[in-house]
Amino acid sequence: MADTDEHGQVAQETAAQTAAQQHAAPQPTAESAARGDTEDAGTAEGEPGSGTGERMSGWEIGCLVALLTGIGLFILGALLLAELEKGLDGYGQIEGDADGTTASVAAPLAAGATARYEDGLSVTVGEAERVAGAARGTYRFTVTYENDADGELRIGARDAVANVSEYGDAPLVVRAGDSLDDTSLDGSTSDWHNSRAVGRKLSEPLGEDESVTVPVRVTVRPGDGHQAPLTVAVLPGGEHSTVHRDTAYWEMTLRA
Repeated sequence: MADTDEHGQVAQETAAQTAAQQHAAPQPTAESAARGDTEDAGTAEGEPGSGTGERMSGWEIGCLVALLTGIGLFILGALLLAELEKGLDGYGQIEGDADGTTASVAAPLAAGATARYEDGLSVTVGEAERVAGAARGTYRFTVTYENDADGELRIGARDAVANVSEYGDAPLVVRAGDSLDDTSLDGSTSDWHNSRAVGRKLSEPLGEDESVTVPVRVTVRPGDGHQAPLTVAVLPGGEHSTVHRDTAYWEMTLRA
């Protein structure tokens, strides 16, 4: 009977200890359970062990930024190089045409053609037409200046007399002979009738996006035969221009 009581007491003490341990163990709360579900879902959506989903990695973003920066620097460098080349040329060089025509003294343009300078100034010498009722061998043509540069330009000197010549250098020269010859080898001569009026017109500055056309009236007298070569040379601004420019040449053959 004593043994039975002793065993019963031991069983009661063991049951009491087990209940106490279960009561002391922490139970999962609703918040921790929800957090656990979120973490499990995040791991399931991405790559195993990554947790990034479909977002770009830092390495990929860095490569993209480097690529875009390189493209931008390349474009900027090309623009700066183009401006540097123009600056070294002084913007006064004549742009060559696709056929190799440069308006130089050795390769003059024909009447009706245009010489274009790198700064945006262009000059066109029109085709010559006979003047009805005038002396034999009298022609007229035009010289047109167009300013597509950034700012005002001077196409002649302030001294109207110095703007024109039939022999020496000037902003506008009209003379008998080939472009390579100072005088006509065949003895041809020319008279420029309205040179003073043209000189005065060239003294005026040419504004941005403006154009001016000056008429030229000249009489040619052939030396040998019935034709006379005529050369037109244009040096915008003259020798004292702030922009060093090439002289543009035109050559035409006129019948008396």
